[in-house]
Amino acid sequence: MAKALTQDFINAISGVGLASDQITDVQRAFREIFETKEEYQYAENADGFSAPIGKTTTYPKLDALVPKINDYLKEAITSYSGKINEQDVDDEDAKVMNSNIDKFDRPSYEFSKLDSIPDSTKFFFATVPYLTWGEENGNRVMQWDLSKNRFYSPTFMPIEEVYNLVVNEFGKLSTPA
Repeated sequence: MAKALTQDFINAISGVGLASDQITDVQRAFREIFETKEEYQYAENADGFSAPIGKTTTYPKLDALVPKINDYLKEAITSYSGKINEQDVDDEDAKVMNSNIDKFDRPSYEFSKLDSIPDSTKFFFATVPYLTWGEENGNRVMQWDLSKNRFYSPTFMPIEEVYNLVVNEFGKLSTPA
């Protein structure tokens, strides 16, 4: 999980570079979670003076939380599934129409462009964060857009906005003839 996060992002949410009186409790918690443990690998025939041939960085406290995070995500996906189209209907006419839907014609303007896509796709669209493009070592890289809130955490885009972006980007693609 931590491999997907850039070091800049971890530093930002952990408050690296801030004075100790400016660090929030949330940033202190992230600092504790992202404490690293580094292990060096040496060649089999290495002596006490040999340089390491590799290094592994782990996050032991984050690794302890990963099963709970996975359980939470499974529960969220399960409880999310099927609830997208549920609405509270207080209008008596709407209740009658819903119970006798085969007797009414729905006007052509009453449709949602998201009705035709599966719930799993809607859930995926609901988890797309705002992103920006930046430069790093001369390469164009994708970065979290942390300007959307004050907690330096990714903010998720509205489902319809993601859907519109995907459709527009796919519309720009061309296939070789």
